[in-house]
Amino acid sequence: DYMGQQLSLVEVVPERLVEYKRFRLWKRVQLKVRTSRGADAPERVELVRVFGSLIEIDGRFWILSYPS
Repeated sequence: DYMGQQLSLVEVVPERLVEYKRFRLWKRVQLKVRTSRGADAPERVELVRVFGSLIEIDGRFWILSYPS
């Protein structure tokens, strides 16, 4: 719940994935979320930018940067 909206994560959408020997870099990540304000309001799917990039190592993720 965020500011009266119910949010559900639909997909993690990177601008680009870069493969390195020991890790994967998810560049300029956006989160695709489904929003709803209640039973009488229509659902919407939106892209939200919460952080900049992620590093994935062995299936675990770390935030590398925040959006500017």
